Amino acid sequence: MESLLEAKEYSARYEAYDIALSHYLLALNQPDDIPGWLKGDFVPYAHPAFMESYANRVKANYRYMTRRYTELLAFLDNARGSHSLLLGKIVNKVLEALTLYQLKRRDDAIQALTEAYLLAEPNRIIVPFTQYAKDMRTLSAAALKDKNCTIPKEWLEIINRKSSAFARRKAHVISVTKVENKSIDDISLTNREREILKDLSQGLSRTEIAASQNISVNTVKMNINIIYEKLHANNLVNAVRIAADRKII
Repeated sequence: MESLLEAKEYSARYEAYDIALSHYLLALNQPDDIPGWLKGDFVPYAHPAFMESYANRVKANYRYMTRRYTELLAFLDNARGSHSLLLGKIVNKVLEALTLYQLKRRDDAIQALTEAYLLAEPNRIIVPFTQYAKDMRTLSAAALKDKNCTIPKEWLEIINRKSSAFARRKAHVISVTKVENKSIDDISLTNREREILKDLSQGLSRTEIAASQNISVNTVKMNINIIYEKLHANNLVNAVRIAADRKII
């Protein structure tokens, strides 16, 4: 993308560079670092191939990550029915579902997720759901528990697993990037999280840990996910190594 800046015949090269850079920064959970103009107002929808549409996508994700939910929902409502590409419709509906869930509007969120599923399933489209990682994992778990949800359980379980896997890979990339840029944050585990990680490093199974600590297996699994996220690890080996390096265990 930096080499593209030298292509003077490409008039939109600076905008294209900013948009690509912003996707990268948002993936690293660094929304404050994106270029200022991509934090600004949305522009009217024109055509999915226009630069403005790609900019609007960045602006939407920026608002989601910075919890500016009212602005985001207003944009998604205005964009409803105008997007001509199926993928764009699915992405908007997924973002609407996640935003509604963050606002504690659980039923509305599951309804929006159902609409996204109905759009995506005929073509087996998955990525717009799993790219939101742990947030989609949480929403899909809520949908699995909802007796009124009409989305097939098998599909929700696939989305939940793939979202969890994506969250771990993303955490690993963020960890590597922070190490390379020497910007590692302080990491703090609770006593329970530390004890569970110690037990895991000693070869205990989730069931054995649950029994020894007098907690449920689901609680153990939940704490393991939290540990991975805090340590930016994508598996047990990485988690133990990072915790040992930081003298957490």
